[in-house]
Amino acid sequence: MEHPVHQIEAQWKAKHPELDVQEMLTLIALHRASQVMFKKHDQFLEPFGLNHAALDVLLSLYRSAPPEGLTLAKLASVMAVTPPAMTARIDKLLDSRWIEKTMDPEDRRAFKVRLTAEGEALVQQVLPLHIADKKQVFSGFSAEELGTLRSLLTRLMGEV
Repeated sequence: MEHPVHQIEAQWKAKHPELDVQEMLTLIALHRASQVMFKKHDQFLEPFGLNHAALDVLLSLYRSAPPEGLTLAKLASVMAVTPPAMTARIDKLLDSRWIEKTMDPEDRRAFKVRLTAEGEALVQQVLPLHIADKKQVFSGFSAEELGTLRSLLTRLMGEV
């Protein structure tokens, strides 16, 4: 069975053979690949009570935060998300007991977020499984291909 992106390309060629639609097709492929990847990733995380956004927060705190935690602004910067998106993620995670939010002693208007002992234990449980799952997901790619893909996607993010 022909891949849907190839079908779309054939349809555009039949309808308007004079148009160069490579960039549009690339965007469609990127978007659909992203949807598939996040769906699979969330299915992997579901038994742990996580989704990709929650795991992103936990892993970011695990790898980046000092013991006292990070401010929401710093965590948003570390994760490359907007402060409102960061606030929404934190609000959803606070009931989980995997993170805690405390007043920042240096700025009474700000909060710091850190992993709890439960959150750290969860990360230590999930991390090796997460790495193994992603190795399996990308098993059809060489290390060089993965490096090239990551480089191209990073370059694309810088140009958008």
